Amino acid sequence: FHQLHAADTIALNAAVAACEQGGEWQAALHLLWAASQMGPELDLLSFNSALSACAASTAWLHALKLFEVVRAADLQADAITYSAALTAHAATSSWCEALALFAELHALQRSDSGVAAAAMAACGAASEWAAALRMLEAEEAVREVVDESVMRVACAACCQGRQWQRACLLALTLAELSALVDSQLYSMIIAAQMNAG
Repeated sequence: FHQLHAADTIALNAAVAACEQGGEWQAALHLLWAASQMGPELDLLSFNSALSACAASTAWLHALKLFEVVRAADLQADAITYSAALTAHAATSSWCEALALFAELHALQRSDSGVAAAAMAACGAASEWAAALRMLEAEEAVREVVDESVMRVACAACCQGRQWQRACLLALTLAELSALVDSQLYSMIIAAQMNAG
């Protein structure tokens, strides 16, 4: 019986993941709801797929509710769970909540570059460039080399906050790391300078 139940959970997870890949967040939520009523048992993978489906579309509030369900169910949330929640916080400009989640993960030493980038993007969306730079400093303190994507997001956050000088310094750092600084990043810096007056 236990093997059959495990097989049902695997099938459910495959179906929810297919919904995620197809951008069908409503179908993913429906599958989760049906499984919660009739079985099979939901696991972190079930929630992560639905969370990611919601976060990747415009269903950010649903993603945040699912994140709270995961926490209430005492499931061991992982980087995927947190990244999806942080993406939803970025989309809703909930930078304080994103900062709190990042701090929580950082204290547990469970943050990765995806989590850091998602948290910084949330700060950038709210023009909270200083918070994004504090996160970058926290990443630099624990990592030998900071991921280029994290540096790019921090640079973008500075641009969104009209801090073009800081964005230029980050772009120079990226160039020193032999990373390609793309034209989109340069365009953002120029726009930030023009908007700063």
